[in-house]
Amino acid sequence: MRKNTALRWKCRSTRVYFPSANLFRAARGSAARKEYITVISPVPNTYVDENGQEHAIDNTLVVEDKNGVPTYENAANDLALSLPVEFAPGDGLCVTLDGASMRLVPLEGDFTHPSSLENAVRYNEVFPDVDVQYTAQELMVKEDIILNAPSEHSTFRYLLDAPGLDARMIDGVLYLFQPGSDKPVFHLSAPYMTDAAGQLRRLCCSGREGRPADRHRVCRCGVAFRTGTCLSRYP
Repeated sequence: MRKNTALRWKCRSTRVYFPSANLFRAARGSAARKEYITVISPVPNTYVDENGQEHAIDNTLVVEDKNGVPTYENAANDLALSLPVEFAPGDGLCVTLDGASMRLVPLEGDFTHPSSLENAVRYNEVFPDVDVQYTAQELMVKEDIILNAPSEHSTFRYLLDAPGLDARMIDGVLYLFQPGSDKPVFHLSAPYMTDAAGQLRRLCCSGREGRPADRHRVCRCGVAFRTGTCLSRYP
């Protein structure tokens, strides 16, 4: 059985949600008396569009044609994800919320062998024995860098493109703000690693603060392997 090691980071929106509720009819009850069960969750199950209409969240990835380029998009959510099916140079993950957007562009790797299922797409063999997976969730987009074997590739570099947003690094977390606002629109959490034994290790995410967070802002993280044991390494 092949054991994987995964390096994860998350791009989150910073919206505040009240608990969501789903109402279900219980199996018990009679024609004269009906019983219902309300399930309350901190994770939202609906969103409100620009017209004030409420819709169910559906993060299933579907392929759309964007200017002739096949692109994965989540079906229904105000936190919108966009990923080319096959990356050309300069392509990357695009996340949009409330008119603000950011792109995270890998600076190297072969993102031309995708396979998708439900709300996730996995790019196989981005580097030898290294896969990269993106997963759309209600409040975030998660990236997993999956190392299928000890690898010589130990640093993963990205170009952050967030036109018009200010970037600030606070306690190892990269926040993106609208100019003049103290409330961040997005934040990129510091990456962490789980190894084949299930142990978790915190790694680092480095970037340069600036205004605006344009294409020369770089976020990166690193990890090194030796005889199957993972060791954290700062770039």
